Amino acid sequence: MNVPVKIPKHGLNMTKGLIVDIFVKPGDDVNVGDVLFQLETDKAVIDVESEYKGAVAEITAAVGEELPVGAPIVTLRTEDEASAAAGAGEIPHAARTDAPAVSVGKRNKALATPAARKYAKEHSADLALIRPKGSVIEKEDVEAYLRGESDIAPPRPAAPFEYRTEGKEKAERSRIQKRTAERLSYSFREIPHFWLVRDVDLSALEEERQAAIDQGGKIGIGDYLLAAAAKALAAHPLANAGYYADEIWYNPSVNVGYAVASPKGLVVPVVRDADKLGLDALSERRRALVRKALDGQIGPEDMEDGTFTVTNLASFGIDRFFAIINPPQAAILSAGRVKRQPAVSSGALKSVPVLTLSLAVDHRVLDGAEAADFLAAIAEILEGGTASPIG
Repeated sequence: MNVPVKIPKHGLNMTKGLIVDIFVKPGDDVNVGDVLFQLETDKAVIDVESEYKGAVAEITAAVGEELPVGAPIVTLRTEDEASAAAGAGEIPHAARTDAPAVSVGKRNKALATPAARKYAKEHSADLALIRPKGSVIEKEDVEAYLRGESDIAPPRPAAPFEYRTEGKEKAERSRIQKRTAERLSYSFREIPHFWLVRDVDLSALEEERQAAIDQGGKIGIGDYLLAAAAKALAAHPLANAGYYADEIWYNPSVNVGYAVASPKGLVVPVVRDADKLGLDALSERRRALVRKALDGQIGPEDMEDGTFTVTNLASFGIDRFFAIINPPQAAILSAGRVKRQPAVSSGALKSVPVLTLSLAVDHRVLDGAEAADFLAAIAEILEGGTASPIG
């Protein structure tokens, strides 16, 4: 039996993938678990393995091609038929089809008709941003998108200035970097951001952290930020909500993402149910995800379902910065490095460790007072240590 191995769907928003490498050729024997090809999505590089034992009948794609979810890449002849074909001295050529393929993933995203693809290409419309009325993107869906009648507005036209590119080398960017640019451009253009800033006295937390280190602990400031955010989110469900299709949606779980600068670009692995984890367990989970990201092994399943994001540039010597919201989330918390600053306590001048927090907020979801209350909750948790209750 001929079995096509298709581009799998990894993540709700995945629509296509770039073929990075193909590790087999026609006639090769394969076993269950053998890596057939490598795929780059908007978020990660994935090894696609064989689920069958048999032989490669045909390669139906080439390295460097960008193809939709469900497109066949390798055709396998399973073991029984491979043996029969070997006895006959040939492996029949697998048939190809031009009909839209269906992903083998658990959740399918609509594909596009040839007319829709042609029209989108002619008008520089990104099919990944188009939400169809039916199960397949039609030409009418693309037209509605370009008229601004879909949930996501069309991209802005080309810059109103000229830039001379002669003699200049274009920077190569990964798909992850390109997708990040698209999403954050959309976010900054469409979401009414506002930012709140607050300094936090970490004197009590630093004592707690030092005591943990003295006992062999490996808790970092990033872990405390995740723990404080998760605890505050559980008490402020609106900050944990998402904004989609002109509606606010409450998320049933607190899944906190942690921004990581990976070799492929910015990725945001997610610590699920972070509010239910103790500090040690949360720290262990965060460090494992960061290692996977830095090693280029992070998968789409590690980055799905985030409800809030924490980003920390302390290791780069940054004091404070103002992040851009990761849609459809309602807010993102950014932190810089801890600095010692003079402060007066009980009439005496002393040096205290201070961390500056910045909260970017979607004004469609939270107003100023609600966002300030949420940021105050995070600050109070950090200032009181991990045992501090939320006021």
